[in-house]
Amino acid sequence: MNKKAQTAYKKIISDKTSGSGNLLIKLNEFCKKYFFDIEHPIEFIEEAQNHFSSFQNIQKYLIQLKSIAHSNRLSGKFFHEHKIKNETAYERIFTNALPFLRNKKSILTISNSRTVFETIKKLATVNSTKLTICESRPRFEGRILAKELARSKIKIDLITEAMASDYVRKCDCTLIGADIILKDGNVVNKVGSLQLALLCRHFKKPFYVVAEKSKFSRSKKITQREELPDEIWKNPPKGIAIKNFYFEKIPATLITKIFTD
Repeated sequence: MNKKAQTAYKKIISDKTSGSGNLLIKLNEFCKKYFFDIEHPIEFIEEAQNHFSSFQNIQKYLIQLKSIAHSNRLSGKFFHEHKIKNETAYERIFTNALPFLRNKKSILTISNSRTVFETIKKLATVNSTKLTICESRPRFEGRILAKELARSKIKIDLITEAMASDYVRKCDCTLIGADIILKDGNVVNKVGSLQLALLCRHFKKPFYVVAEKSKFSRSKKITQREELPDEIWKNPPKGIAIKNFYFEKIPATLITKIFTD
C-alpha cells in the first residue's frame, strides 16, 4: 500500500464511533479506490477480517471480496454494485418498518447506527418525529448521530444512558440498530441496548431493531473484546479495575420486531 492508502486505511480501522454500516461504506469506498494497488490483497483481506471480527456485515463483505479476488474476476463493478445494494437495503428496511413507525411521534435510540439514521431521516418526511438519543458512553457515538440528524431539522433530545428510564416511559418506542443478529434471534448491539430493552418490557413499549440481512449470523455466540480502560478513566486510583466492553447481547424475548431488507 502506498502512503496515502495506508493513511486512509488507518483512519478506518481506528474509527470507534461509526456503526458497522458506516464502517462498511467507508471500507468499500477505500477498496474501490485502492484495492487494485495493494501488493498482497489476500493478506490485506485477512488482516481486515481479523480487525473487524465483531461486525457480521463486514465479515460477509470480506469473504465475498476474497472469493472473487482469488478467482481473478474482480473489477470495479463489484464495489459499485455493493454501494447500490446498500442503498437499496436501507430503502427496503424503511418500507418494512413504516407501517409500525408511521404513528410513532417519540422514538428513543442509542449509539450511531447508519440504519437508524437512514430510517429516522426517511421517517421525518412522513411525520414530525421527535428523537431521543442516548449519547453512548464512553465514545459518545450518540452525539455524532444527533449532529447528523439535526441537519435534517429533526427534533432531538440528547441524554445520558443513566437518564433512559424516564424517557423510555414517555416515548412511543425504542429503535436500535444491530451489529449481529445471532442464529437464535438474539441481537448484539452497543452496550446500553439491553438496558433499553428491559425498560421497554417494564413500561410495555415496543422495542424495535433495524438491520440489513447481512447482519444475520449462523452462530449463537459472540466473542467479547475488552477495550482500553483509559476511555473510561485515565490513571484511576490504585485498586480500581476499569472494565470497558462495547457490545452486549439482547435476548430475542425482549425484541418486539426486527425490520430487515
